[in-house]
Amino acid sequence: MPREGITSSTAHLTLADEGDSFNRDIRRDAENGDAAAQYTLGGLYDMGLSVEQDYKEAAKWYRKAAKQGYADAQYSLGLRYLLGEGITQDHKKAEE
Repeated sequence: MPREGITSSTAHLTLADEGDSFNRDIRRDAENGDAAAQYTLGGLYDMGLSVEQDYKEAAKWYRKAAKQGYADAQYSLGLRYLLGEGITQDHKKAEE
């Protein structure tokens, strides 16, 4: 379940430094289909916060959240396509 009172993706990422229980909670929620958690997990991989930086893994989680209509994830996935980080660069898909 998403954490109550957290509305900004920046807040999710800032909390990543609070320890392993946060990371376990985010991963569990992401694996259970929570779009906000999927986006957050993608951001952790994207920036290498408390996990090894992995653009491919970031794109995977952004894609899952984007498919659920999560706007921030759609934007972040578009950037991955634009930059070709973790996925094949594709300017057409970046515009979608």
